[in-house]
Amino acid sequence: MQTDDAGGSYQELTELQDVKISEEMPDVWGSPLQPKASEDYSYCLPGSMSEAMGSLQQQSDSQNNPASSPTTSDDSKPKKMVFFNDSGQPIGEGSAPFVTYLGSLARIHCPIIYEKWRDVPNDIKEMIWKLVTGEYNVCISYKDKILRKLNIYWRGFKCELRAKHYDMYDTDEERKSHCPRGVIQEDWDTFVDNQSTPTAQARRGRGKSARKAMKNPHTSGRLGAARTAEKLKKGDPIATITRTELFLATHCRKDGSCLNPEISEQVEQVKAIVAKDPSSIHLDLDHDPVAQVFGREKKGCVRGLGEGVSKSGYLYSFPARDQLLQERRMQLYIQEQIASQAQLIDDLRQQIAAQAQMTAELREMITAQAFYNQSQAPVDPSPPVERLCQLVERPCELLYFGGAIVATGKLLCGGSHDDMGNHPNADVYEVTVDVIHDAKASLFSPDGDVSVLGNVQAGETISWPRIFTRFVL
Repeated sequence: MQTDDAGGSYQELTELQDVKISEEMPDVWGSPLQPKASEDYSYCLPGSMSEAMGSLQQQSDSQNNPASSPTTSDDSKPKKMVFFNDSGQPIGEGSAPFVTYLGSLARIHCPIIYEKWRDVPNDIKEMIWKLVTGEYNVCISYKDKILRKLNIYWRGFKCELRAKHYDMYDTDEERKSHCPRGVIQEDWDTFVDNQSTPTAQARRGRGKSARKAMKNPHTSGRLGAARTAEKLKKGDPIATITRTELFLATHCRKDGSCLNPEISEQVEQVKAIVAKDPSSIHLDLDHDPVAQVFGREKKGCVRGLGEGVSKSGYLYSFPARDQLLQERRMQLYIQEQIASQAQLIDDLRQQIAAQAQMTAELREMITAQAFYNQSQAPVDPSPPVERLCQLVERPCELLYFGGAIVATGKLLCGGSHDDMGNHPNADVYEVTVDVIHDAKASLFSPDGDVSVLGNVQAGETISWPRIFTRFVL
């Protein structure tokens, strides 16, 4: 397969070398927004190349300084986030603005006077990379893929100039006299001369032929293959989308139809293989349903996986992708555990709040009962010695929250309830414990290590609230 200087195949360049740019033409990363038909390119004119290169000097030496525009930076502005999949393709909510930003950088900073990407000075490429890392949090490992994408957008811009301005006239004199608005006249003259060479004309002819020979255009539009795969995952970070599933999703409309009869017949063959053997979608690239219908992949991009994914790179990166999947699963497990613990803590807080409310209500009840008992208590004129002689033991049950009996015992009582318990606090009784039924029940008046009924021995005396004491007949 023939390739250009940047390593891209003519199959990749067909969308760039067609006579007319169509908004429906797909781009697996997502196409940058194209200008309207006003033919005004002043928005992509930096003023001069010295100004464009000067913007690089204005930035900090650190790659972490944000850029507020394609040519300026603002240290106070936080960086934008963009995420990439296992193949280095941008995905997520910030991916569409990201590729649009790359397209604007290609138009602004890559002069059209150069014929090939390798001819563009490295200083310009480094300046663009500085602007990208100033605007977005992007790892250095994605630099090569991003520069390659800039190359595609730059060639697309030149293709647009050819289709809308160069091809409209028959002679170079006419073309040079109709320089597009916003394009430097000197750059336009050089561009016209470059496009009029026999080599350039032959290259365009090959590109048009390759475009016409393409039989399987996909239907993902600006969404692209990478973002389509993320959409198929439905928010599951550990889900795996096979090549066959992605191919069918990007080559069929929502109603299941295809763009042309040729691809429709092949898609039906793929679907038939999957229907007969659903597990076949998990086979390797040389044996899955797509390979069985279209043949094995040779060189260049892998069919159905998007731009920039080669067969060798895909196979060699499998161990790393598998390890990344395991790490994602571990992260998901940790996140689930954190969420579970957070829910448990929230439940405990609610229980503590309910217990505090119950305790407050209990205190109010005890206070009200004590006030009532004091106001209704009759005066006993008998001497203390005589009253002591009248006291007798009376069995009782000690209750807990909910009415459960936690212990039984007895207390000294006289002729009325006001003589019971002989405790200076009118809210409680002094009860001698006989039998403990719930050793875990908490004492209402703990004393040091003695905090539950299990710490109390039979025959010992404890304080117990009156409202939780019930006498046995």
